Amino acid sequence: MIWVCMRHPMTGRAQFYSHVAKRRVDAGPKGYNFSHSSLSAGGEVIAAGEWIVEGGKLVGLSANSGHYQPTLTFLHQAAQHLKTVIDGGTFVYTWVNYPALKFLTSPAGEGRYWAHPRTGA
Repeated sequence: MIWVCMRHPMTGRAQFYSHVAKRRVDAGPKGYNFSHSSLSAGGEVIAAGEWIVEGGKLVGLSANSGHYQPTLTFLHQAAQHLKTVIDGGTFVYTWVNYPALKFLTSPAGEGRYWAHPRTGA
């Protein structure tokens, strides 16, 4: 599923919005019928990416978004807003599976990890 974290226009608090993006044969090179920018009407976001939810529990989080290309810093800010639902079974995908609890305290893993291959950040 895709997600975005953005400030609520009335309260200013971080809010998460999500959608199941399904592949379509006729959707062009990106192949999806719904994008991250659709969730935010193209507006500013804290971060965006994909997540894996199994049985109502967050088990994986990434910054995989072709439109926003969030950096590791932005992914870390979003993860901080999720820390009440992150546990020892949650991982963050930084081109390797990185334990989310460790990511919260050391997002770059001493410089070994990055959020998006195009930005290298």
